Amino acid sequence: MKDLDDTIIIKRNYEGLKMNLLQKIEAKKNQKIKQERNKKIAIATSGVALGTLVGTVAGVLVAPKSGKETIADAKESIADAKVKLSDNIKTTKSKVNESQAKIKEYLNSRKAEQEVELEEVEVEVELEEAEEVEA
Repeated sequence: MKDLDDTIIIKRNYEGLKMNLLQKIEAKKNQKIKQERNKKIAIATSGVALGTLVGTVAGVLVAPKSGKETIADAKESIADAKVKLSDNIKTTKSKVNESQAKIKEYLNSRKAEQEVELEEVEVEVELEEAEEVEA
């Protein structure tokens, strides 16, 4: 009977560890997906800023204005592009930080759940050992 109980306990522990590993792998996979998405957002933001800058420069160079007006327009456009780029960078950083916080919160909650499950298994083992001693 003791061998059967030991086998059951070992199987439960193995299944618990297996699920824990699978969940960690899934969490890591989700984290990578989010990082890739954030990277794509950053690239897209940079592309928009660069496109704005190139378009502005091209428009200024082609426009039929005096040199002083063209330079003033170019300075204004560059200042606008800097502001847009700065805003896009702040937004991207904010999204990345928010994602990191959510991931950290999720991992901490999973860790707490695993600790509770481990404690429950330890209590079960102690109870079974106590029953065996009594028998």
